[in-house]
Formats: sequence, structure tokens, C-alpha cells
Amino acid sequence: MSACNSNNSGVSVSGVITGTEVRSLTLFELSVHDSKELGTVQLSSKGSFKFDFEAEGVGFYYISADNDDYIVLIAAPGEEISVNAEGWSISQTYSVSGSKESALLQAYRKGYYENLNGLAEANRTLIQSRGEDNYPEIHAAMTEKMEQLYLQQKEIATNFIKNNPGSLASLIVINDKFGQTHLFTDEEDMSLLKLLDEGLMKAYPGNSHTLEHHQRVIKAAQNSEMAAALTPGNEAPDFCLNTAENKKLCLTDFKGKVVLVDFWASWCAPCRKANPKIKVLYEKYQSQGFEILGVSLDDSMEKWQAAVKED
Repeated sequence: MSACNSNNSGVSVSGVITGTEVRSLTLFELSVHDSKELGTVQLSSKGSFKFDFEAEGVGFYYISADNDDYIVLIAAPGEEISVNAEGWSISQTYSVSGSKESALLQAYRKGYYENLNGLAEANRTLIQSRGEDNYPEIHAAMTEKMEQLYLQQKEIATNFIKNNPGSLASLIVINDKFGQTHLFTDEEDMSLLKLLDEGLMKAYPGNSHTLEHHQRVIKAAQNSEMAAALTPGNEAPDFCLNTAENKKLCLTDFKGKVVLVDFWASWCAPCRKANPKIKVLYEKYQSQGFEILGVSLDDSMEKWQAAVKED
């Protein structure tokens, strides 16, 4: 892959992969929603390689080996990045220089893989001990070990993000999985998401990955507020919709009454089956201030109005 790195937008990535497990490398650029292949190179007889490419700004890239292993880099225009690794596992053995963000991520990844290997070992122990008389005890011990490894990795990741709130490496970490489980969720880790959002908006305000995370935080905050509003015992949030007669109707129109908000649809067989029973309930308690507000999830007004007439 040839290109010029003599200007400020050029980036070069070169290095050596030892061993015989890897013969070729492919470089990809990661956008918010997909990836773009930038080129493939064959390793020299000594395992050396080099990529030269243009970059408009700081971005995410990954080098994929032909043995399905990969390395993630965070490259900026003008950087000359050096990567060296052992072919048996480039993801676990690589070292990087010439890129502050990439080096920061690599330092985190080293401890991450140590714990991940411990998780894999516990899983192997569980699988190999199936059928043994003491399997319940082994299962309990290995489950506890895996939970401890998860909590340990989450603490490491949390400290990393708190120490590097303006780093794009932290953006990778906050989206990490440990095994099959996400380390962080919007519901449980909102304060950490906000901390990273504030740091990235200062350090990389125009970066597409920063802006995507910013939108995630906004949406998560909105969902959190909505969930809090729907907590049992709280006053229900108001909403307004049009009736089948195309008249505006709001939940607050029923203020002071006991209201059952029933979400249904013409295509929902259980909902339609329940409608006669709901009508009986309404007739029984309507005189005591009981009301039913049916909210249709239909996307066809004709089908919705037809179902209202039928039921």
C-alpha cells in the first residue's frame, strides 16, 4: 500500500510481526457505523510491514491479520506509528509508539487480556469438569472467580476512564465487553458516561465518534428521566393524542379520576380478546370515577378505526 506521508495529513504505520502465524495484514478505518478497508500488505521475509494513508482527523483504525487477530489504533494526522507484535497473538503481545492515544489504549489492553485469559481458564475448567462428582463445588468456585474477574476489570476500566476523560482510548474502554458482558451500561454508569462526554467534547469537539457518544449520553439522560417519571407512585407524565374522531385528548383531561391507560393495536390478538373484558370493567366502575384511555399502536388509521368499531 503506497501513499505519501510528507504532509500534515499523512499517517504511517510500520513495524514487525515475528513468527510464522501471520503472512498478511489489512488496515481498516472505523467510522461510527461501519468500516472501510484501506489496503492489504504482505509481510516481508523478516516480518516487516508498512501502511501509508491520509487522515482528515484523529480516528479509529484496526489492523487485521490473516489469522483473524487484530490490533486497534487511534491515529492522528502526521503521526508515524511503530507497531511490533508476536504472530501467535498480535492483540495480546503488541507494543506501539509514535501515537499517544494508541499507546494509552495498549497499556490498558495488557491488563485487560490478563483478566480475560483468567476468565477463559475458568470457563475451560467448568467444561472439563462436567460429569465429575464434585462439579457443583467446582461450578460455584469458578462462578465466583469469574464474577471477581469481571468486577476487577470494571474497576480497572473505571479508573482508566476517570484518569483519561478526554481520551478517545477511554471511548473504546467504555464500550468494552468482558467475555460476553458489557462492562458499562447507560442505566448504571451515567455519571461515567457524562464525565467522558465532557472530556471528549473539550478535547475532540468535532470528532464523529465524540459526537456519537454525546448523542448517546443525551438519549440515555432522556430515557433515565422518563423511567423516573414512570416510577410507581409518581404522577404520570402528560401526553396528548388524537381520538378516532380526530379530536385532541390529553391524559390531564382525566385529572382527578382513576385512569387505566391501555396500550393496544388492531393486529394484537390478545389485546382484542381482552377488550370485551375491559368494557365490562369500565361499566362496573365508571360511576365511581374510573376511566379507560386506550392508546393504539397502529400505523394505519383505517385499521385502528375499524377495530374500534368492531370492538
